[in-house]
Parts: sequence; C-alpha cells; structure tokens
Amino acid sequence: MRPLRISIIVCAMMVLLAAVACGGGAQPATGEPPSGSTTATAAPAASRAPTSPAPTARPATATIGTTHTVIDMSRSSQPGSTIAGTIAEQMVFGREYDAQKPEILQLAWTFPVDSRQIYFGFGIDNGPQRVSFTQTLTLNGEEVPLPVKPFSVPPSGPGKKQFHARGVAVKPGKTFPEGRYEIFVYANGELLQRGIFDVKQPIATSALNVGVGVDLNRYRDSAGDPQQVDPDIFVLTEQPIEAVPEDFSYYAEGELEQAYDALNQVAEEYKPFPDDVQQAIEEAARRENVARCGEIGGAYDPAADTCTVSDPAGACAALGGVYEQDTCDFRGAEEAAATPSPTPTRATTRSTLQPLSLTWRAGAFREAGTNEQGVGIWAQEIFVEPLGGAPPYTILFDNSPQAGTPFEVFGLFCVGQVGTITVRSSDGQSVEERITVPDPICPTQTPTVTHTPVPTEPPLPPLPITHGFATINGVDILGQGRSATTPAGSSVTVQVDYFIIQASDCPSCIQQIAIGVSNDVTVNQTVGCAYDGIPSLEGESGTGSVTFDAPTEPGWYFVRIFNTFEFSCRFDFGTTGSEFSIGRIYVP
Repeated sequence: MRPLRISIIVCAMMVLLAAVACGGGAQPATGEPPSGSTTATAAPAASRAPTSPAPTARPATATIGTTHTVIDMSRSSQPGSTIAGTIAEQMVFGREYDAQKPEILQLAWTFPVDSRQIYFGFGIDNGPQRVSFTQTLTLNGEEVPLPVKPFSVPPSGPGKKQFHARGVAVKPGKTFPEGRYEIFVYANGELLQRGIFDVKQPIATSALNVGVGVDLNRYRDSAGDPQQVDPDIFVLTEQPIEAVPEDFSYYAEGELEQAYDALNQVAEEYKPFPDDVQQAIEEAARRENVARCGEIGGAYDPAADTCTVSDPAGACAALGGVYEQDTCDFRGAEEAAATPSPTPTRATTRSTLQPLSLTWRAGAFREAGTNEQGVGIWAQEIFVEPLGGAPPYTILFDNSPQAGTPFEVFGLFCVGQVGTITVRSSDGQSVEERITVPDPICPTQTPTVTHTPVPTEPPLPPLPITHGFATINGVDILGQGRSATTPAGSSVTVQVDYFIIQASDCPSCIQQIAIGVSNDVTVNQTVGCAYDGIPSLEGESGTGSVTFDAPTEPGWYFVRIFNTFEFSCRFDFGTTGSEFSIGRIYVP
C-alpha cells in the first residue's frame, strides 16, 4: 500500500465571484512513592475506532476563511493496508508457512484463483494480560461463515509476544472465488487489526509465474456470468500459537517490500475483476468509508471518495494510519519509515496544540498472592494524567496498552519495579517517562521458599487420539503443552486442534467434542465442548478451547475427550477411559 498524500485546499469567497469548493488529491503508492513529570516531542501514533453503522454522508463544502484537509479514502482499505497502534501487529499473507521458525513465506497481497492455501499471521504484544480474540472473513463486503472459534492468548511474559497463524484453503476440485478478502480481528468488541488480499484470474501468458503444475486452460477467457460463491467450499487450518521474542519478525523484511512493489504490476499479471465483483467491492468500500469518515467527524464526498477534516493527524490516527511528514500511511510504522514520502506541494495547517506531557502518582497498594516459590506479590496503583495534546489518549506501561487510569503494577515483596509509562494523544504526539516504583510491602522476614516435590507424571497416550468421529491432533494447556501445573481453583484453558467428520448414516446429526477432567477416583466431569455443530461429509479441521476452574484438591488430573451426539453441549457426560487422555493437570 503506497502512502496517502494529504493536500490542503483553502477555498475563499471572492467579491462578485461564485464560491468554488476545492478538493485534495491522493497518490497511492496507600504508600505514596515519588511522582514526576516530563514533556513530549511529536511522534506518530495511531488507533482504530471500531466500525459502526454508516451515518448520513454530508457533501464536502467550503467554508469562508476556514482551512480544510481532504483525505482520499480510496486507498485506506486496499490490499496491504494495516491498523497501527494496537496490540495486534501487522497481518501478512503468503503462499507457504514454516512452522519451525515460525514464519509466513512468499508474501503477497494478490493470489491466483488456483492457490492451494493462503496463510496469514500476525504478532500479539499483549504483555501481562490474557486476551480473547474473534476473527471474521468477508469476501467483496459480505461475511463468509466459517467454523472459527474464539481463541484466548495467555500473557506474553517479559520480553515475549505471541504469534498466531492460520491458513484458508478451498475443498479439493474447487478454486478460490475472485474478489477482495478481508480478515478482521476483534477483542472485547474492538477492531484491533485487519488484513486485505485479492484473489484474481492470472493472465494466461504470466500464469507460469504462479507455481508448478498450473493448468493454463483455466485462465482462458470464459463467459462473463456473475460469480456464484458457495461459502461451504472454504476450509480453515490452524497453527499452534507460538511464544516468540518481542523483537521477533514473522516475515522477511525484503519479502514484505517486494510484496508492496508487486502491487504495481498486478495489472500486468492478472485480469481485472469481473464487473459484478468490482461493483460489489466498490459498494462495500463506499459504505465503510462513509462510516469511518463520520466516526472521525469529517464530511464525506461520495463522488470523490474523500473525507474533509480539520485535524489531519488526529483523523489519520483514528483511521489506523501513521502520520508523518504530512502523509497518512496505512502500511504500518516500520514500512512507512522505510519509504519516505515525497514533500507535499503545500504545508498542512494544524490547530495550535500544547506539547504533550504527563504526570503520575502512586495510589493504593495490596497483596496479590504469591508466586510458585511462595514469595509474596504486591500490586501498586499508578495514576497517570496526560497534559496538552488532543484527547483521547492511549496509555501504555512497558509497551502494554492499559484500559485506563489507574492501572496496577506488580512486583515481588521487598523488590521495586522499574518501567516506562507512555502516553499518546490523538494528534500524533507521544511522551514517555521511565519510573521506579519502590516496593510498598516488605515484611521484616522474607518468606521461606519451599519446594514441594511434584509426584511422578502419569503417562499419556501419544497423539493423535480418536474417539468416535473426532480426532485430536494437538493440545495446549495454559501455554504449557499437554502437561500443565496450576494452583487449585485457578482458571484453566485447554486448546485443541481437532478433525471431525460426519457420520455417514446421520448427515444432519449434531456432534460435540466434549472435554472432561478426571482423576479416576473422586472427579469425573465434563467441563465444556471444544466443538458443537454439524461436520461436513469430507470432515473439517479447526481449533477449539474450553475454560474451567482447576480442581481444589492437590494431585494429578487427566483431560479427556468424548465424541457425543446431542442437541447441545451438556455437562453430564462424565469422561472416557485413560486411553482417551489428551493431557494432564497437576494441582500442587
């Protein structure tokens, strides 16, 4: 995605002349530790407001004596665009996936219709917080129903982040429908990230560049009948969520730049979209742009697909872009910096804003339990007050977004905590301050660290494990693999990679993959269902999860599966035998 060019047009009323409205163009291409304060320098920042129903569009008009900035909306939702400033990093797409690295390979924003599988992935920098995500897929503006289960990401831990990858394919004998695909990532109802790619018919003479074994006849001119899309042809494949270093790159920088450069050669290698597909794409983009322009307080001009705003930096941030050198770029901060924007023909006029600064103070503190070694943990409230800039503000601690102020900082008894507070304002300013939080709790005698020996781990049968028509291929418990240790009564999430197939004598039967916990003595209960639906005759793969409270009595517990045929998930199934144990939990 090439950077947006923001031009400023000042329209004036001349005596005895008619008023003329002008538009801008776009080019693609309770202890109280010490407090402190600091002053900012301007830096790019961005956040994305979730999409809401489209408001009534207002025509772009000129006001006497007022400076307007016109943003070209047509390039804000093209293949390769991203949303900056969230815990979900840029989503990339590729033809291959290397699970060992892990890394998305052969990056592209446009794919041929006969692609075997299109992989996509993004990093998640969620710090100490557990986040639950949902994803949706749209084709030409219409949602494609997929058996996508919400997935939960455990805390990243210091110096770590998560990497999530999936693949979308079509069933054997089918090809990808032509059009524009958009994948949206939500958490708590807020849109955090989206990725966009196109699927097109290659021009026959360039089809050899697509891959091995290409049927050239597939790309000959065919009848221009409107495309009919069967959503049941799509298959979603899951990859385990990987914990990686926070500076880890899940793609090659050179490949990403080549993918952006390749957008300039799309017309040479692929046919244009059919008229009905192009019309659907444009209509979907228009609906979204009307809504997004309204959300940032702008005036939308449907004829020019532009949004007139008074604060370009704030508008760019609200749209999810990175604002630098009077340019709003939607390729992400790193890619935008790699390609400097040309100097605009006119300078941007901004409102007079005070430099951004911050003050902070400590509030109440509390005991927050103990760690695995029995050492106490304290929690200290931190109040942050942004000064200057333009609200709303985004507050981060050690690069982890906070829901608001105050937020809590955690540390061990008798050990202080050092971290960085960052405040970003909607006008693009950013300020940070390194702070030290002294330990608010330090008993006169440090608790004795005791090491309780863990009993011998009971054996588990190897994966895959099949019960009935369901097969479990992968298991992850609390990010610890198939075997996990957790305190009594704590929250436990079990995530499984499954394959389930339709019963040939009951094609409309609803099936469940029930998850149960058992110690074969006192506990034998179902805790949830990782799958609840009607599988296809060919079978389907996916990832599901259940969350429950750990048993309260110490000891080893087995996690087991049970394939059932019920109208809904029930909790009175019990569990199966030891040969269906997919994992185990130890409660010390």
